[in-house]
Amino acid sequence: MSTAKKPAAQVEYSKKAATLKAASDASRMNVTDAAAVKEENVKGLVQAKTYVNRDPSAGLRLLSKPEVLEKIGVSYPCLWSWMRQGKFPRSRDLGGRIAWLESEINDWIANLPVRKLKGDVLVVIIAIVGTIARSLAS
Repeated sequence: MSTAKKPAAQVEYSKKAATLKAASDASRMNVTDAAAVKEENVKGLVQAKTYVNRDPSAGLRLLSKPEVLEKIGVSYPCLWSWMRQGKFPRSRDLGGRIAWLESEINDWIANLPVRKLKGDVLVVIIAIVGTIARSLAS
């Protein structure tokens, strides 16, 4: 019997298995901030659809691509285009998967412009006239 080394494919497979095991362990742990995730070099978030931070005081939560697409209501090519143009927050890399900070998505939604309706100009003119009338009366 010869003592041959493992072929490269088997070594790569065992590295992948170790990464996936670390992923399942990491998906159960509490992480207080994104820096801790980077520091630990956790690639385990690959398996999780959504990474949920279980520490409510930290306020960090990552949303998966399907969650963001559902929340925004556009296709991924459209979202990709917006990210490239700087119109939408950029995604975070989770070792082969992408995610967005929920707080950034919520801020983006909150800062969307309000749609103008017929009669809006009239309301603004009435407000200006009222302000002028009050200043002349005093």
